[in-house]
Amino acid sequence: MAIKDEPLNLSTWQKLHRSFFQDVYSWSGEIRSVHLAKGDTVFAIPDHIETQARELFDKLQAENLSDISLEILPARLAYYFAELNVLHPFREGNGRTQKLLFDEITRRVGLEIDWTLIGTEEFLDALVLAYHSQDYSKLEELFSRALVANVVD
Repeated sequence: MAIKDEPLNLSTWQKLHRSFFQDVYSWSGEIRSVHLAKGDTVFAIPDHIETQARELFDKLQAENLSDISLEILPARLAYYFAELNVLHPFREGNGRTQKLLFDEITRRVGLEIDWTLIGTEEFLDALVLAYHSQDYSKLEELFSRALVANVVD
């Protein structure tokens, strides 16, 4: 699905989810109405997902990642990835579609994330650390490692 002209917001994330999972889940692209948790991580209350998403995407748009240095970008990506991850807007498939969303975010600043350079367990550990301690440093390290120039646009 091409989203290069779409605004970066929850609606676009829903379109990604719908496109990716339409043949798997009848509810693909729909915001969940059930509570979700994984281990000690409790994700956003369903009634708050849309409001919190709007706040985060508005902040992301206002920050305009294109205007910040490559030294700061991994820290900002880490922050937004961790905060959006807490929303977990869908019953399943959140991580996969969030990665697709961040592929688009970085594409818009002329970069891409090479996800093969980030191990699954270290990524999950970094997300848990960010959730419990608001410590984004491990995620920042992972994004620093995985950000590469976008050779094809």
